Amino acid sequence: MKSKICTFFFIFLTVSSCQYQIDSPEELGRKVFTALQENDFEEIKDLTPNIATLNEYYQFLIQKETDSSQNLVLEESEIPIILNHTHSILEKAHQRLNALAQERSIQWKEAIYQSCHITKHQAYNSATVRLIFKSGNRDWMVEFEAVEINERWYLWEGLKPLGWEEIWEEPKDEEGKDIFGAPESESE
Repeated sequence: MKSKICTFFFIFLTVSSCQYQIDSPEELGRKVFTALQENDFEEIKDLTPNIATLNEYYQFLIQKETDSSQNLVLEESEIPIILNHTHSILEKAHQRLNALAQERSIQWKEAIYQSCHITKHQAYNSATVRLIFKSGNRDWMVEFEAVEINERWYLWEGLKPLGWEEIWEEPKDEEGKDIFGAPESESE
């Protein structure tokens, strides 16, 4: 009986922690577009690295910074906190993006994927992905950051509309700070 319970638990952990095997930023762009079309934030979360994968990426960054004589230290216990924060930021960005899409009469279900423009950043195994889609008779863009870990690509941050700037308001964290890092104005 114990072995059946252990086997079930192992299978549950394996299935519940499965990540997509995404080989390119272009493929990731298509997956993000599909998740946006389906308004499925859980799908968006599944496109981010899991704790073990994120830990590997941070070990890569720590080694890279150590090589450049920096003293970067990250405790393993901080990885889940970073991942939860990333999910929280992505959820707020997703909600804001959907609100703006509604204001602009963008119908995600009828939107048509056009292409992805990729700008790779070799230093940190990352890329900026500009997802281009058509809704109505207009092309729209959404930008996000992706990271490559162990030859697989993951969503990291963003879901920021481009070309919608006049109505885009940067999402804020719990303290009222811009979650994408833009400087706050002095008058606020």
